[in-house]
Amino acid sequence: EALLAGVERMAAARDPAGALEQLLGAACAAIGCGAAALAAVEGADLVIDTATLPALEGARVAGAAALAAKPRRVTDLAAAGHGAAPAFAGWRALLVQPVPRPKAAPAGPGPEGRARDKALLCLDAAPGRFAPADLEPLSRLARLAAQIVAARRLVRRNELLAAVVDGASVSISVADATDPGLPLVHVNAAFERLTGWRRAEVIGRNCRFLSAEAADSPARLALREAVAERRAGEFELLNRRRDGTPFWNRLTLFPVRDGSGEVALLVPSALD
Repeated sequence: EALLAGVERMAAARDPAGALEQLLGAACAAIGCGAAALAAVEGADLVIDTATLPALEGARVAGAAALAAKPRRVTDLAAAGHGAAPAFAGWRALLVQPVPRPKAAPAGPGPEGRARDKALLCLDAAPGRFAPADLEPLSRLARLAAQIVAARRLVRRNELLAAVVDGASVSISVADATDPGLPLVHVNAAFERLTGWRRAEVIGRNCRFLSAEAADSPARLALREAVAERRAGEFELLNRRRDGTPFWNRLTLFPVRDGSGEVALLVPSALD
């Protein structure tokens, strides 16, 4: 019942961080421990990432990376040689379940771009608190934790990529290729500087409003064909800024495909 309740709360969470908090709470409820945490291996150390008790978050247990290598039940941390670790102060019993590593972790900058070994920990103040059977519910939660960790890594990677797009000196806009109207869903600051249009004014519109080309000009016909076929291309077009000023625009169009191979986005990048 505790596992099911935890899964329901996880499903209702608004983001991966909230889902992870609910998962750790489910671990405490299902196993009846004093605290639960997600820890990551950093070199020879084990670092607590997220925990049901804020005081545990960020704590580093020197030389304890081996604890995360396999499921284990430590009946007495002091007897096992980890009692002196500040992170384990006041705790005597430990339950460890490694989090399965994703088959293909996305690469990228920052710590979330590198898949590190992780483990779920349950802690209790009573020595010998955990039974061997307690590893089974924790193993189920560890599989769910793997999905949350992957989602969190993807969110952080997407945030970094979005920051790259927004900080680029080249005008970049993004259109929804799944909608026949190809509405803009994002433009960066360079687009605003180049065209004079503010982001809030153009989201939801087709970017053809920028064109100053004749409807039957060769450049406009070539661009229209590339858009219809959802393929890449390079074009030189006459465009018009918000104040009516015309300017020549070198536009590179490229499609972005989703996991099924379908074109989900069309991305024009532009230079004056």
